[in-house]
This record gives sequence, structure tokens and C-alpha cells, in this order.
Amino acid sequence: MISFAIKEYFDRSGGMDILGYPISGLCFESGRFVQYFQRQRLVWDLAISGSGKVHPSPVGQIPLDRNYPADAKWRARMPNDWCGTPAPGPAPTIAPFVIPTLVGGNVTLSLLVRVRFRQTGLTGPQHVDITVEDQNGRRMPNVAPYAVVSLTNGERHFALLPTNASGNSTFGFEIGRQSPNATVTVEVFAFSGALTATGRDGFTCR
Repeated sequence: MISFAIKEYFDRSGGMDILGYPISGLCFESGRFVQYFQRQRLVWDLAISGSGKVHPSPVGQIPLDRNYPADAKWRARMPNDWCGTPAPGPAPTIAPFVIPTLVGGNVTLSLLVRVRFRQTGLTGPQHVDITVEDQNGRRMPNVAPYAVVSLTNGERHFALLPTNASGNSTFGFEIGRQSPNATVTVEVFAFSGALTATGRDGFTCR
């Protein structure tokens, strides 16, 4: 499955013919959401807006840097190299994405998910509040949440911003057009280092 910003990039960049089939779901690595394809690794950086928020990984450079030191003699540029050194771009003005804080092995996460409207119309907005705490009731900042909304006509997936200093995150979505008395479930997954937590809530469309 390919969703949202990564799906938009996939479609306008040649799709299956260029990138191949997806070989993983959406993953959270080093503070960014990524998805692996047969011929590329796409990165979804929430700190970037506009068309550059999803970009391909330098899949050749990654194993080169991992396996060979920068001063290896066969990495030196040759006079007949086709690609010159790119000109430096402007300094970024957007604050970098905060990597979720790694926590110790004695900590567990608790995830509370609340929909704001227990009943909605058959169309319109819904808002969801998320709170992450540890086993002692302390709020957990910089935890990365990911939401799956199950509707009668399918699922929608949302990669959310990390929890703030108060351990909260929130998001809203349009419910589309639902049938009377339809039940919608919101399930949220939270990630902090090796720790995970799951919470859910739901509402009825009338």
C-alpha cells in the first residue's frame, strides 16, 4: 500500500515503471517516515513543506559511505567525471524535524486517543486528540504517532507530527460521505525508539 504524500510522489515520478513495487509499508527511521520500493527508498520529511517534502534517498551513496572511508583512493574524483559538485543551496529556514527521544528499557508508553465529536453528520470534519504518557503518568514529548482511520468505504492513513512538550498531538480530517449510523474507528500507533503503543477511539455518523 502507498498513501498520501509518498503516493503523490510515486505517481508523478514514473510510478511502478521507474520505482517498482513497494516492498515495505511505511516505516519510521531516524526521525522521518520512509518506504522502500524495488528500486528506491523514498523519504517523507514532515519538516519540509511543498513538493520537496518527499524525496528519494541516495541509494548508491548510502552503501558507498557505509563500506568505504571518505579518503579511500578510488573515491577520488577523476577529470572525466560527468557530474560536478553541486552549488550550495540557501540555508534552511525551517526548524529540523525532532528525532523521537530514545528512552530506557524500564519505560513503557501509554497512548490515549480521543475523538472530539462522538457523533457527526454524514459529511464534515472530525478532530482527534492524542496523549502519550509513561507508566507513571508523565507526558512523553517527541513521540512519533501514526493514525489509521477505518471508514465504511476503506482506510485512510495519516503520518502525524511528534508529540509536543506536553505529550500531545492532534489532527483533523474530513470524513467524506458516510452512510447513516456508520461507525468510524481511529487507531493510533506511537513510536519512541524501540517502544510502541496503540490506542483507539471511534464515533458514529448520523
